Amino acid sequence: MTIIINWNLLCNAVYGFTHFVQNSISRLPVENELPEKIERLVRCEASAYQKLLMRRVEDNLGAIGTSKVRSVHNSVMELRNICNHPYLSQLHVEEVHGLIPKHYLPNIVRLCGKLEMLDRLLPKLKATDHRVLLFSTMTRLLDVMEDYLHWKQYRYLRLDGHTAGGERGALIEKFNEPGSPFFIFLLSIRAGGVGVNLQAADTVDLQAQARAHRIGQKKDVLVLRLETVSTTVLDRYISELFVLNLKNLGCN
Repeated sequence: MTIIINWNLLCNAVYGFTHFVQNSISRLPVENELPEKIERLVRCEASAYQKLLMRRVEDNLGAIGTSKVRSVHNSVMELRNICNHPYLSQLHVEEVHGLIPKHYLPNIVRLCGKLEMLDRLLPKLKATDHRVLLFSTMTRLLDVMEDYLHWKQYRYLRLDGHTAGGERGALIEKFNEPGSPFFIFLLSIRAGGVGVNLQAADTVDLQAQARAHRIGQKKDVLVLRLETVSTTVLDRYISELFVLNLKNLGCN
């Protein structure tokens, strides 16, 4: 089975002002050669540190006010970073030193709800001979994931905007070849969008699911959409940002 993990669910909501939180099983109404595609929402509880950072963002915005698009937009982007992993946040909260581990590894996991969930999923996927594609819009998140994968000793490949065009095909062939030792392929969504054929994988990111679910794919595709719980404040800011943009366009 091919498994698609979407790390960027909240990011999609930010950019599109839409929510596609679904919990359904669907088969694309196209060629019969396509295997089944199953979609699941995985709710990940935010860590104590993530929740504290979220409250700090809300307090800061409350002090500034929500009348300016830039203020709300910056807050939304900061919340997005916090949800993906606190190490991506630019906030420094002096009163929470006890929540920040002294050592980067192995405590990298417990600071992030999504990574804590992934840490429980990956051993099961590897034990059942699945392959994983993990896409992200943020290369900094891929950096964090590399540190995690090194620590866990999972063999992986990485393709992003810094990967030379001539190297991309070789990386994909390494991952797709029979008996490949590589368990996970880390990809930037933008860099991995053209000419990428990753039919060997069974875990990929939502925005790239069409690349795995195509003619020639032999395995069923499972889409896991990771959503950070306790982010209702983000939904409110997205709505406010949408309204402010409409006002700037002269829409009442």
